[in-house]
Amino acid sequence: MSAPKRCTFELPVDLYNALSETAQRHNTSVVDVLRKYIKLGLLATEPGTTILLRREGQEQPVILLM
Repeated sequence: MSAPKRCTFELPVDLYNALSETAQRHNTSVVDVLRKYIKLGLLATEPGTTILLRREGQEQPVILLM
């Protein structure tokens, strides 16, 4: 297995704060939240993939176009 790669980038303060609040709610780190979001984003952009978003009992399909 190869060594992990490092990626450094800047985020707007409000986006970082939202990530930080999400991480705190789930008792994890901002880095872990970002890793999960990136994995989900990669999966979501696979051809033929549709994500079903359910919020307040209502479902809506989401298709990410790249």
